[in-house]
Amino acid sequence: VSNFARVATLDDFPWNPDSSMHVLCFLGCECPVARWYAVQLEALNANFASKGVQWVGIFSKPHDFLEDIESFGKELQISF
Repeated sequence: VSNFARVATLDDFPWNPDSSMHVLCFLGCECPVARWYAVQLEALNANFASKGVQWVGIFSKPHDFLEDIESFGKELQISF
């Protein structure tokens, strides 16, 4: 797994054309507040994904490596 940083645009995301709304969630692996609200966002995702809401997690810190992000998602059971 390689780690890299680059500038992303909204065109880079795999948007679901059937979604009626998109929620961009800015997260950080080491941020205690982000760890808390990620669990809350996952609960919202469980309720609203079937209603056409697409959730996208964005990790913007350069020190959040891909392995850390994967661990974050697995540990907190985040599906978006």
